[in-house]
Amino acid sequence: MQELKNIIAKNIQECRNACGLTQLELAEKLNYSDNTISRWEKAEITPSVETLEQISQLYNIPLESLFKEKIETIAK
Repeated sequence: MQELKNIIAKNIQECRNACGLTQLELAEKLNYSDNTISRWEKAEITPSVETLEQISQLYNIPLESLFKEKIETIAK
């Protein structure tokens, strides 16, 4: 399970960076704190399925991409 948490964390961070967003900017778009985004990206906690769906819609990627080792292309 820890490996999946790390994959999700890495993908959230990669998507955010690819779109040029700060943790604070992503937090504002998702209605979370930047501290929560930081904890997601450190794999301390994992977003809910609903939030992962929201993230996939924000980055215009399939939800399952967030669970894969190599994420698909992100449409800005």
